[in-house]
Parts: sequence; structure tokens; C-alpha cells
Amino acid sequence: MRYLRIRRPTPALVVAFVALSVALSSSAGANPVTGVASLIKGSQIAKNAITTKQVKNKSLLAKDFKSGQLPRGAQGPQGPQGPQGPGGPAGAFRAYTNVKVDQAQQPTLNRNKGFSNVRSPDPGVYCLIAPGIEPSSVPHFAGQWTDGTQYVGVNVAADGGGQQCNSNEFQVNTVADDTTYVDVVEFWVAIP
Repeated sequence: MRYLRIRRPTPALVVAFVALSVALSSSAGANPVTGVASLIKGSQIAKNAITTKQVKNKSLLAKDFKSGQLPRGAQGPQGPQGPQGPGGPAGAFRAYTNVKVDQAQQPTLNRNKGFSNVRSPDPGVYCLIAPGIEPSSVPHFAGQWTDGTQYVGVNVAADGGGQQCNSNEFQVNTVADDTTYVDVVEFWVAIP
């Protein structure tokens, strides 16, 4: 009969066996990737070391990219029109207009709201009609429409019913500093 003779283990063999046992029972041994990932930090990864080969397909989200890095998709169809918003406040003036006179006694209305007609019975006298607004009961304002220095020295005055205009017309006079009536000017009129 033969006997198996067991030798006493050397200290190096004991250390190797213990290290193998620890390695197999730790998280590094059970899942080497998790163990390595916990040991490596982002600042330790060399620039451009990770390429598309190392990135799992469909694992990145849009928020992982800088703005403008991902191409935009095609524009979708226009949506339905939304509901109309509330109306704004009433304007400051019920009527206003810019009167331009390029030729003597031939005025025209420009930038107009609420006025229907303007005429000039005499040079420097203008009669304006604003339908539905009574001239004698409503104050109105008139002033120069300055174009550089072209109309400096021309005063624009408003009369409530006009001495030279009909009772349903607003009268505006354009007068020079020396009190002579001036034609071929430009002015504005507003009715609050």
C-alpha cells in the first residue's frame, strides 16, 4: 500500500491561494467591468480614447450632445390657428389725418382714420369732414408736420366749427409768423 505524502505548504503558496479566493469573491472578480469602472474616473480617460466602437448602440440621448450637434428633422405641418385674443384698448384718437398740400388749394388726406374729405376754400384755410363727429362740440388739435426746416414759421390753428367752413366741418388755418395765410404746407389734425 502506498501512502500519499502531503507536504506542508510554503508561505508563498498560502498567499497565492488567499489572493485567488479574495479575487473570486470580490466585485472585481464577479464583474470585472464594474470593478474597473469604479476605479477609473472621467478625468483619467485620454482625449479621443473612446470611439464609436466603445459606445453601445442607441445608448446616448439628445441631451448628451451639444446644441446644434444633431441634425434637425424636417419641419412638420402647420398647426391649426389658435383662438382670437381679446381686443386691445381703444385708440387715443377717434379720428386723425395728415393733410398734405402740394398745390395751392388742393389738399389731400394721408395716414387717415375717421376723416372723409378735406377742401380749401381760401389759401391757408382747410375744411375737414369727420362723419359722425360734431365739430362744434368736440375739441380738436392741429399742428405742423415738420419736414426738416421746411415749415418753420408756419402756425397751425384749429377752429371748432370754422368761420369759413360749414357747420359740419372742422376748420384749420395755416398762418405765417407775420399773420399772412400760408398755402402749400403739411400738417396733422387729431380728434380725441
